[in-house]
Parts: sequence; C-alpha cells; structure tokens
Amino acid sequence: MFERETGISADTFTEKIAAGDLSVEVKTRSDKDIMSKSMLSVVETLRSLVAEAAMLTKAAVDGRLATRGNAGKFNGGYREIVDGVNKTLDAVIGPLNVAASYVDRISKGDIPPTTPMKC
Repeated sequence: MFERETGISADTFTEKIAAGDLSVEVKTRSDKDIMSKSMLSVVETLRSLVAEAAMLTKAAVDGRLATRGNAGKFNGGYREIVDGVNKTLDAVIGPLNVAASYVDRISKGDIPPTTPMKC
C-alpha cells in the first residue's frame, strides 16, 4: 500500500531515512493516506532539525555565540535534541565568557577574585 501511494517501497524509504538521505519525496494521495502523511512529517521534521543544526553551526563559526536553537519548533525527542544542544552551548560558552571578562579586568589592572568555576 505504501509503495502504491508513494512510488517507493516502505523498505527503500526507511533504509534511505536511516542512512540520512532526506532527499526522498513522499506524496500523499488522500486525507486517508495516514502512512504517507506520517512519513512525510518525519522527513520534514528531520530536514528542519538538520537546518536548525546548520544554523547553529554557522552562528558559532561567525562568532555569534549567543545564538540558540528554537526548540519550540519541535516536539518530543526532537525538542530534547535542540534543548540538549542549547544546554551544551551554555555550559561551554558560559565559562568562556567569565574567562574573557576576567582577562579584560586583568588587562585594566583589576585583579578579580578566584573564580568558582570547575575545570
């Protein structure tokens, strides 16, 4: 049934998705075509997740370290992935900002107290 609806076998479709190939096209033929609609939703969500990761990567490379992913665009485990990346960025960038602030203060002759950061 899936093959008739989409033009691709369910096995081939799922193998491509599992391999990270998001170029597959899914066309639904009716409102009752639940399988194709669900598979289309999976592909669209994964494409959006990849785009969100690419945006975060570009922002970091460009020096925009305060940029965070929009977890609100996703549900369930997909949201957890974006939240996790955001928390990881905060955990890495927070101490870097403290260190940069201390270096700036030291360069002006102001010796800050010992930082409570754990390394």
